[in-house]
Parts: sequence; structure tokens; C-alpha cells
Amino acid sequence: MAGAPEPESYWQAVRRFSDSYSRFPPGVDHELVLVNSNNGLTSSLAEAFSGLKYRVIDYDGGGRDIGAHQRASLSLGDDDWIMCLSSTSYARSPSWLKAFVAARDENGDGLYGSTSSFEYSAHIRTTGFFMRVARLREYPRICTTREECLAFESGQDSITNSVRARGLGAWVVTPDSGTLRLAESRRVPHVFRKGNQSNIWIYDGQTDLYDSLAPKQRDILRWRAEDIAVPGGWRRSLRRFRERIWR
Repeated sequence: MAGAPEPESYWQAVRRFSDSYSRFPPGVDHELVLVNSNNGLTSSLAEAFSGLKYRVIDYDGGGRDIGAHQRASLSLGDDDWIMCLSSTSYARSPSWLKAFVAARDENGDGLYGSTSSFEYSAHIRTTGFFMRVARLREYPRICTTREECLAFESGQDSITNSVRARGLGAWVVTPDSGTLRLAESRRVPHVFRKGNQSNIWIYDGQTDLYDSLAPKQRDILRWRAEDIAVPGGWRRSLRRFRERIWR
């Protein structure tokens, strides 16, 4: 409804990102691009970015964050690099982008993520990923639905598999354990859905969910992220909070 206030969750996510962006500088020169998805960036929400230098790109479509990333890539050069953050992403420490640039400079072209999961298939999670614009454009499908966005992240034709099929690497960049190949990314402590999750550069709604749960429920999510079967006696607990798990 025109003129209606934004849901509180919008305010929280936008304000948290803008606050973290100001409080924890990325550490390298860059351009901040905000994607106005389906006219969601109202003047009241834009106030959260007051004092920051940014450019706005309009996106009208059903592709959620992934479609917005793909739209943003059209305004950049093939050899530019893009750090794609989701609607709920935010940082908790400075120089986060500098860490990804350093990992790229050391390892070369490929896909770099803040977190990984082996649920469904081993993949870089798309709430914080860094890659050459040309590689993002090479993805064979423009995402226009929720299902296509999920496939982009963790399907058989995921962006991870798309990049690896071209002979390039997929890495997870961490504050404490350095840059890890995807296959090794679940072996270190405190990464996504593991321990206290302190070994992460970019946080999001799913890391927040894990932090909010009781230990037993955290264990279930850790098992899922590591592609470990959930013991039968724990499945009822899984069903009770499954509806809270969203991407």
C-alpha cells in the first residue's frame, strides 16, 4: 500500500547493514551499489545511508537477491569484481572486503565466499560472495523465481559448480583460518553453523538464526550444513523449527 510504513524487519536489516558498513570499513577502495528491488528502497529506508556515497540501480523482477546481483552486474565491466551481499548481510569486523581482495590476489580467478554449506551439495553460500563480473554473467540462467535462486546457490547447476566446471577454484575466506578450498572449509572451527560462528566475515539471517537456537537445535543445523544425517530421535525437534529456516 502506498505510504504504508515498511515492515520492522526491513528497517532492522537495512539499518544493521548501513551501521556495520560505517562502523567496519571494507578496507579497500570500491563503489557501493544499492539495488532498488521492485521500488523497495523508499526514501525513508534510504535515510539509513545518509552520509554514505553510493549508486542506486533499479531492479524489477522476482529473482530476489540473486536477480538483483545479476542486474547489478550489467552496469559493470567484465573485468570488474563484485561483492554480492544479501538483504540481511552485514559485517562484524573491519577490512572484510580487503580480505577477499587479498585472497583473490593470491589465488586468482574463481569464486570466493564468506561461508559454505554441504547441505544438498557442497557450495558457497550466496549471502556474501566475491567474483569477477564476467563469471557471474556466464551463469546460464537469469533467476526470476525463488526456486531458481535456490538452485543458483545449492542446485546441481549452482554458481559454485558453474565456476568449477570452467576449471576455476571455489574458496571460503575466513578471518582466523585464512583462505580455504571449499572441500576443506568445514574442517576449521567457528564457521557457518559451527561453534560460535566467529570465523566469518559476512553474517546474515541464517547465522542469526543459529545464534538464537538452543544447543540441540544448533547441532541439527550443524549436521545439515555438514551433510550429516540427523539422528531419528532428533527429527521431531527439527520439524518444530524448520519453518524458521529461510534463505
